[in-house]
Amino acid sequence: MYYTYIVYSPRHDRFLIGVTTHMERRKKILCHMLEDCKWVYYEAFDSSREAILRENEWLTWSKTMIREMVDQNNPMWVDLISPGHNKDNT
Repeated sequence: MYYTYIVYSPRHDRFLIGVTTHMERRKKILCHMLEDCKWVYYEAFDSSREAILRENEWLTWSKTMIREMVDQNNPMWVDLISPGHNKDNT
């Protein structure tokens, strides 16, 4: 499974968009670099091609468009990869 994700850093008010097959590992790396981050949205794909196409689409979006998508799908901006959160129920 391939995941296209949006990570948000409140401290830097910055979104990071990418593709991974290991969400927990990627979050650990990103949050270590940023000192804080929340995995606020992701989509799962069967192929890397589909995941990369979605990533490329999001990379063309404005910050406002990304915020709106997160607001619609995760209105509380909870960290979707945190202890006690089951990503399979997202």
